[in-house]
Parts: sequence; structure tokens; C-alpha cells
Amino acid sequence: MRTLLAAIVLISACCAYAGPLIVIYPKGQSSIDTRRKEVVELIRLSLQKTEKTHGPFILKPANYVINPLRQVADIKKNQKDHINIVWIDTNKKIEKELLPIYIPIQKGIVGYRVFLIRNDSKNKFTKSMTLDDLQKLSNGIGLGWMDQGVFELNKLNYVIGYNYEGLFKMLSAKRFDYFSRGINEAFPELEDRKKLYPDMSVEQNIALSYRHPIYLFTSKQRVDLHDRLETGFNMMIKDDSFNKTFCKYNKSSIEKANLRNRKIFKLEYHLPIPESVEKRRELWFDPMVDICQ
Repeated sequence: MRTLLAAIVLISACCAYAGPLIVIYPKGQSSIDTRRKEVVELIRLSLQKTEKTHGPFILKPANYVINPLRQVADIKKNQKDHINIVWIDTNKKIEKELLPIYIPIQKGIVGYRVFLIRNDSKNKFTKSMTLDDLQKLSNGIGLGWMDQGVFELNKLNYVIGYNYEGLFKMLSAKRFDYFSRGINEAFPELEDRKKLYPDMSVEQNIALSYRHPIYLFTSKQRVDLHDRLETGFNMMIKDDSFNKTFCKYNKSSIEKANLRNRKIFKLEYHLPIPESVEKRRELWFDPMVDICQ
């Protein structure tokens, strides 16, 4: 019996890392969708931090493109060669259906929002405008984006676009007045599309602020992957590589956004955030605290 048990232990030890962990993340929504390079790097760092304890890994994008709503359905299936990790705007339904890692992966910076506008509409946005004034204008929102609930709660008008690139076209075509973007999104998005939309710019006077956590999610069947990533992220928070990666990708945009000299409308957030997450100040971007010196 002891010999048999010893053999089982030996086999288990040999086979625990029989092959690398395959981690597949969603492909960008277009050929110029570079919004989440930071997230991919954070996932890679998390897996590297845990390589000694959990074994080797391969991190790669999916070979197909699907929108965020379909990503949730796809990851639930837990199929080979399909995505097994996703970052997405959270809601109660998704948090019940998938396994969230309760760490805002970009420190909630996407909740500090500036506007992409057409150059011919600059006069609509001034520091003297009120929330009532803003409620008379309309924003562009993607199908299934968490921002829809925020805008409804705060009585702000919006128009839904059915794909990411289409929203830029809709703004240019005057389908809505502004396209609110996280400060980490607006400037690179505009730079990547300046030839396509020379009539656009980042508005300079107004900003929105609300809690906007983006979490990583895995299938409920992949507790192993969930726990490994959560462990790796907490290691990065402890050794400050989480902050360093954040600053690497966001410092320039934070400086360009110049939030301290904007009129900021603080909006109500429509979803509960676990108290354990809300109270961890190190998890959240604060424009009044300069961690990217």
C-alpha cells in the first residue's frame, strides 16, 4: 500500500506541470484597438510572479474577435482553444456567472473620463456649464457597456453604438455630441485615428468621475487559474510592480488630461463594490496623489 501511495505522489508531482498553463485572452475589437496593452502585461507579470509555485505558462490572444457580451458567454463554456480569461465592465449578473478577481486592474482610471468631440462643437463645453447643461447633450456608449447604467442613474443622454470603431464614425457623423473616454483611452485613441478623423479632439474643460472597476474574470470551472492570477496580482501590489506598470502606461495620459484644471462632474455609481475593495486605497487611482513622479 505504501509503495502504491508513493507511486501516486510521484506521478502527481511529475504531472502537475506536465504541460504549460494555456491562458487565452480576448483579441482586440479592431486592428487599431490598443486599449488594454497594460492589462495583458499585468496578466503576464502575474503569471511570471507565480511561475515558481504554479509552473510554466503560455499567454496568447484568441484567434477570433467577439464583443464583450459574447465573451462572457464564451468563457462560461470553458472550451479548449477559447478564451479563459476576460476583463470586462462588471455587473451583478456577470459576477454571479463567472469568477471575478476583485482588483480593479487599471486602478479605476477609466472612471475619470474626458470627452472626444468634434472640433466644431468646442463651444458647447465650458467650465461654466452645469450638470443640467450636460444632460441636454448626448454621449456615445457601446452595447453592453457598464456606463449605460451610470448615465441612466445620472440622467445623462446617450446613444448606443453596436461596435467599437463604429462609435468614432458616429461621433464624426454627428450622431451624438461627445464620446466619453477614460483618460487612459482618449489620447491614444485619438492619436491612432488622427488621419481617419482629423475633425476630432479631446475636450479641455470638462471631466466626469465615477467608480469604474474593471475586473478580470475566469470561468467558475477554472478556480486554478483564478487563484493563480489573484495571488500574482497581490504579489505585484505588495512589491509595487502593479503601480510601476500602471505608471508606465498611464503617466503621459494623466499629465495630458490635466484633471486639476478641469471642472469635474462627480457622478453616482450604480453597482455595489465590495467593501474590502472600496477600502483598499492602493487599488484606486487618485488624481490628487501623484504616484507616477
